[in-house]
Amino acid sequence: MPNVILAKRLKNIIDMLTKNVYDYGCTGIFERHKLLFSFQMNIKLEQSDDRVSQQQLDFFIKGNVALEKSPRACPASWIPSQGWQDVMKLSLDFQDSFAALPDNISRKLADWQEWFDSDTPESADIPGGYRDTLQPFELLMLLRCFRVDRIYRALTDYITVTMGEEYITPPVISFDMIFEQTTPFTPVVFILSPGSDPTADLMKLADRCGFGGGKFKYLSLGQGQEATALALLEGAISHGQWLILQNCHLLVSFLRELEKQLELMSKPHPEYRLWLTTDPTPTFPIGILQRSLKVVTEPPNGLKLNLRNTYFKMRSHALEECIHPQFKKLVYVLAFFHAVVQERRKYDKIGWNISYDFSESDFVVCMQILQCYLDRCYAVKGPIPWATLKYLFGEVMYGGRVIDDYDRRTVGTYMEEYLGDFLFDKFQPFHFYHDSVFDYVIPPDGEKEQYIEFIDILPLANTPEVFGLHPNAEIGYFSQAVREMWGHLIELQPQTSESGGAMSREDFIDGTAVDVLSKLPQPYEIWRVRKQFEMNITPTLVVLLQELERFNRLIKKMHTTLSLLRKALAGEIGMDSVLDNVSYCMFNGQLPQVWRDLAPATCKGLGGWMDHFIARTKQYTDWATMEEPVVIWLSGLHIPESYLIAHIQIACRLYTWPLDRSTQFTRVTSWRSADEIEERPVCVCESGGAMSREDFIDGTAVDVLSKLPQPYEIWRVRKQFEMNITPTLVVLLQELERFNRLIKKMHTTLSLLRKALAGEIGMDSVLDNVSYCMFNGQLPQVWRDLAPATCKGLGGWMDHFIARTKQYTDWATMEEPVVIWLSGLHIPESYLIAHIQIACRLYTWPLDRSTQFTRVTSWRSADEIEERPVCGCYVRGLYLEGARWDLEEACLRRSHPKVLVTELPIMYVIPIEAHKLKLQNTLRTPVYTTSQRRNAMGVGLVFNSDLWTAEHPSHWILQGVCLIMNTD
Repeated sequence: MPNVILAKRLKNIIDMLTKNVYDYGCTGIFERHKLLFSFQMNIKLEQSDDRVSQQQLDFFIKGNVALEKSPRACPASWIPSQGWQDVMKLSLDFQDSFAALPDNISRKLADWQEWFDSDTPESADIPGGYRDTLQPFELLMLLRCFRVDRIYRALTDYITVTMGEEYITPPVISFDMIFEQTTPFTPVVFILSPGSDPTADLMKLADRCGFGGGKFKYLSLGQGQEATALALLEGAISHGQWLILQNCHLLVSFLRELEKQLELMSKPHPEYRLWLTTDPTPTFPIGILQRSLKVVTEPPNGLKLNLRNTYFKMRSHALEECIHPQFKKLVYVLAFFHAVVQERRKYDKIGWNISYDFSESDFVVCMQILQCYLDRCYAVKGPIPWATLKYLFGEVMYGGRVIDDYDRRTVGTYMEEYLGDFLFDKFQPFHFYHDSVFDYVIPPDGEKEQYIEFIDILPLANTPEVFGLHPNAEIGYFSQAVREMWGHLIELQPQTSESGGAMSREDFIDGTAVDVLSKLPQPYEIWRVRKQFEMNITPTLVVLLQELERFNRLIKKMHTTLSLLRKALAGEIGMDSVLDNVSYCMFNGQLPQVWRDLAPATCKGLGGWMDHFIARTKQYTDWATMEEPVVIWLSGLHIPESYLIAHIQIACRLYTWPLDRSTQFTRVTSWRSADEIEERPVCVCESGGAMSREDFIDGTAVDVLSKLPQPYEIWRVRKQFEMNITPTLVVLLQELERFNRLIKKMHTTLSLLRKALAGEIGMDSVLDNVSYCMFNGQLPQVWRDLAPATCKGLGGWMDHFIARTKQYTDWATMEEPVVIWLSGLHIPESYLIAHIQIACRLYTWPLDRSTQFTRVTSWRSADEIEERPVCGCYVRGLYLEGARWDLEEACLRRSHPKVLVTELPIMYVIPIEAHKLKLQNTLRTPVYTTSQRRNAMGVGLVFNSDLWTAEHPSHWILQGVCLIMNTD
């Protein structure tokens, strides 16, 4: 009969050891890695109990990496193409659970699409009853096929089910517990994060342990502090003192000496302790790290964990130190607000325009202020001074860190939403947020431990709506987070043991190598292709020959590396770093770097890239053995730009056009497939062939030069309108001056660049940057400095430049546009101010007491408007982020799922006397130049618009609604 007591004791030991390993590990890693650590622990335990196989884990991490794709067509366009390949792999490799999955999806497309579109598919019912039949890890595998952006949330649910919530709830840093783990031979290294400083907590710990005053030494390291630091260290070791060396990353050279001193230390005083603080740095000596206890000081990730951290660090009797009956409730409200403002940071620009380092000290000081004012009003039996508290919390303490006006407005909105007598209304209880899952309320009064117990029942995962944001806000954050996690998991997988299937890792890699080798064509005989077409050497043939040269280099490199890899796997030769990388990538379905360097840029895995490689091979072979394709597949060319330039050259030869004044335009046809087209057009798009880097840059420079207009003759424009010099004409003249500087700078740099490429002059740093950017499709810095802010690449920016040229030319030669394209102006604010000036002259308003407001019209296109308004202007080209515009109701509405940005109809900007402006039910909405919004220097905000809303403006303020003038 089994010994029940022994089994229970062993289980308790295992559970305690597992939890201790988790707690110790979490102390020394960053927040972004803690879920990864939990999952890695969890999956190792699951694998040891045979609940998850290596084959299942490989699928979850890598998906379908097979080179051969399933012949079964995807049944719906909304299913991601890679997701369908993953579905087919599930059905083939895991038939016990997923054999009928493809058929089920095809039969119930509407049900599967509804699940796919769900905000929380990880918890919603799955069609076909799969939620009831699948194991927890199998649910993750299924979710991977459809909604990568929800995997991060699903992982927390999975770990909670399999191990318990305590394994996704990192321990709160306790300085007393840290001290208990230290010895004179074990320093403590605090790895700092923005806004954190453990010095104050260490000083409190020293006081509690009797090491205050002269027994506590600290030094902030910097240049020239080496001798002082060594003297303090020697004194601390011999006299039993505590020594804190701050900012060690600023004096890494001293740390080498410190490492030696720690190694030589033999009999230190038993009470001596060494504490170090440092920013993350790769140059920190590994010897110190190995002997130290590592502690990362970083706010926890998640609302619940943040609240928990705040209350854990609170002094045990802190809640009893104020006699006002509402003190405890308001402390919880303040703690909730503190967690919210920190959580908004992870949503990038839609959370805060600028990321702020809100810290624990902000909360502590605000709590002291709260206690002071509540004690005072309780003594005089007066009301709570809400206005004062809102100002001190929202404008001084937290607002004191905020430098953006709209971010400050967001903080102020939280103050209005969270502070007021409504908190204590018993008939209409206050909710921070509530939905069908959970009701976020203020807990009843109690001791500190009771508040912690209440916090422990909060959901670990919460929607961005708790912070006032739209669910769309987390799509980008979670997608990026899970892809980073998968990358780390691949690195953590065993690279020398079993692959998870029936074959060993080496056999799997060798099989994949054989498969790839079987798909490699023979290198092309370029001399034969040239001879075949020697009577008709066209620019596009030159492109083909250069493309084949590049493709041959790739083929040969792939053949060489795979052949050597097979020999290394067989033990015939050694495995160098290149072959090791190829082996690693083949096993994990990634593209080896040595191949990537010789191929067009790609984000594909090995399987998708091989499909692309085979398709490229077919296009090259058909072209080399028959004729140029009727319809070219540009993605199948290494340098597709060269093919397009080649067609410009052909057209120039055919029609005797000057090459430096020729360009191209595009037109979308009605054909959906290349099979519908029987012959190439007479005038295709042609110019320079497959070229060297220098030829390509030169060709691009020529192309850009051909698009440059002549500098505007500003004197002629001024003379043309000399009888009617209006404020908007002054704006035009100033804009043309700036545009002329840009044109001249572009012309100068490109002309000099061409000379430098020809070897006529030297290549300086400016020209080198222009050359680099031209080759990589980026905007040169020397042009960027003279142009409006942009996030576009060179191609998109040139389209923008040409459109600006057209607007300036039409305005200068005809009249002011009926509808202005604000993004086409360098300083769009000046145009809007000019219209205020015009209105002031027209109606004799004082300029310093005039302003403007906006109204969104029902017009979608400028073509619908025939004349300018008498007062003000129409504006086009604005995009709404964080909400959408309801054209029928003419108001803001909630964004559609997964739609982040929508275009706004034409906006009417109307000047008005400031004292007459009385808007109701409108949201004061910032208009920014780009999606980067405003930066820390205040650049980016153009003007403020007014958008009508049927809901309270605070709803949209917390959602981060704004207008932008340029999409990326």
